[in-house]
Amino acid sequence: METLIYRFERINYANVLEIESWRYSGFETALYMDRYHESKDRGDNPLKGPRGCFGFVAYNRDSELFGLMEYYFEDDGIFLGLGINPKFIGRGLAQEYILDGIEFFKQHFKRNDKLKIEVHRKNIAAIKAYEKCGFKFSKRDGDILLYLQN
Repeated sequence: METLIYRFERINYANVLEIESWRYSGFETALYMDRYHESKDRGDNPLKGPRGCFGFVAYNRDSELFGLMEYYFEDDGIFLGLGINPKFIGRGLAQEYILDGIEFFKQHFKRNDKLKIEVHRKNIAAIKAYEKCGFKFSKRDGDILLYLQN
């Protein structure tokens, strides 16, 4: 079993509020956490995110909230959604975070499925990070690109 760099935990409501405060300069300006609020209002435990996903937060070695990692189990595959705390963007950490998220998925869910990622065509930094992690372009639907794990 591979040792992870990041510590992953189920998302809780305090995490939702913190992540909701993150602001980005560039393509994306914020992560939208509405589905987690709705999940809390329903009394879900654990909280569920968009499309009923399993949401986890990742902490770095200094116990700082580094990112959000979401796993969507759908009929046509398992999608990976993620976000990184803006204070860590531009430091070359995305690749190790994505790879850790994939390894965490395998260890936590005891599955070895290939993952899929959807990304806006203008989100060049994310596309480059996904490609460095072995994801390959599959198809385009409007502005959304689908990448499959190699």
